Amino acid sequence: MTRRSIFIALFTAIVSLVILAIGTSTAFAFRCGSRLVNVGDTKAEVLSKCGDPNFMDQSEETTNTMATSRTTKTGWARYRTTGEATSRTTLTETWTYNLGERKLMKILTFEGNVLKKIEDGPYGNGPSRW
Repeated sequence: MTRRSIFIALFTAIVSLVILAIGTSTAFAFRCGSRLVNVGDTKAEVLSKCGDPNFMDQSEETTNTMATSRTTKTGWARYRTTGEATSRTTLTETWTYNLGERKLMKILTFEGNVLKKIEDGPYGNGPSRW
């Protein structure tokens, strides 16, 4: 291989990695004006930093599980249902902030009262929010 072909291959690999890194849309924080919103913040903290979102959506997910016990005798495992059912309901809220033209919208996902995920949405429209 010549130096030129090695350089082209290396350059192509670096550009591909940069494109992949830019393409990831999950963040751990974003700015509302001069204030920083972080994963782990509460709804009240986000409201005080950013104000009301442009859009809110709520969903509820219930998961049911049946408890089981395991006993082992000489290498054989036996599973027995104990009859204890547990149910867990998780309230998920999604808040969307439109940051204005030429800026990506921010989509915040709360589980309960805690911010769990910050994602980039499509480009916004209208004047800048801050």
